[in-house]
Amino acid sequence: MPKTRRDDTLFTPAGDLRHSVTVSINSTTGATFGTRGEVSYSSTTSFAAKAKIETLGGSEGLFVRQMFATASHRVTLRYDSRIDTKARLTLGSDTLHILAADNVQERDRELILICGREV
Repeated sequence: MPKTRRDDTLFTPAGDLRHSVTVSINSTTGATFGTRGEVSYSSTTSFAAKAKIETLGGSEGLFVRQMFATASHRVTLRYDSRIDTKARLTLGSDTLHILAADNVQERDRELILICGREV
């Protein structure tokens, strides 16, 4: 592999992020101050992102499924602070739920998500 100008082991080359996904974040806000809280208002924020999507298989898949029984994919994205386990990823007609999100070495460069397919 030829050396790039940015020789960093935590750097994912842009060519690896070849899948276009839509990230949907559902947020529910409670009622305003002074009410009993029965009313909640929900909103959805969606944005597009580029991702590297890999199917979990072999010994890695077995290891991950010990913690997350429905895990099926590992998704790598550029870091975005809005993405957490409440978000969903849409790839074509497939919807992936985020089971775990890892900010690699807390450096705010990339996120590795463990996802499960919606059944």
